[in-house]
Amino acid sequence: MVQVLEEVDRAVDVLGAAPEVTDLVAEGETLTFQFGGDDRRLAELLRRLVEQGVLVASFHREPPDVDRVLASLGRASGAA
Repeated sequence: MVQVLEEVDRAVDVLGAAPEVTDLVAEGETLTFQFGGDDRRLAELLRRLVEQGVLVASFHREPPDVDRVLASLGRASGAA
């Protein structure tokens, strides 16, 4: 999850361009997304946001949502 104070559109552009980012949702100044990279790639993503002039107030991983985990397991096994 990323909380920004300015440049929401730019943050969306930066996050949307990262191949590790999926399911990007912007709600006001809060952006949530799934991230498929390691800690180094996550740190690089934060650096790109800051380098692009995005004023980041908060940047962290949220604990996995049980419903989301179960849904992804269902997709992985081929269940509908």
